[in-house]
Amino acid sequence: MPKEKVLARNLRQKLELSVFVGQLRAAGNTVFLEYHLKVKGKRNPYRFDIAMPDCIVDSGYVDSIPVNIAIEIEGLGHGHLGVKAFRSNISKYGEAFAQSWEVLRVTWKEIGDGTALAWLERRGVNVKSRRIAKAEGEK
Repeated sequence: MPKEKVLARNLRQKLELSVFVGQLRAAGNTVFLEYHLKVKGKRNPYRFDIAMPDCIVDSGYVDSIPVNIAIEIEGLGHGHLGVKAFRSNISKYGEAFAQSWEVLRVTWKEIGDGTALAWLERRGVNVKSRRIAKAEGEK
């Protein structure tokens, strides 16, 4: 199989991201792209690819609870290589944790093949659109 060209890959990733975010929004979730997490004493905020602040999750034990979920799409480029970038990412994830954020790290593969949605659903995030959930409830 020939290597995917950069333009084709970029278009595919934009489409996959659009479908992923669209499905989360159709299920009633508030979803932000390129969310900036402010850190006291740090000049520039940390950036997450996707954020779902105060996302209502079904914990399975008590009533639904709000959880802050950040989704970071990892890759081999764009600042993800090298020791300095690795340490910066560790600091970012640590600050997010300190501010009560759960960080889901994925690659484009998990966005495109539905694995990321399945992980969110297993965490208790509603990923089914209201229309589908209503139709399933009527059966």
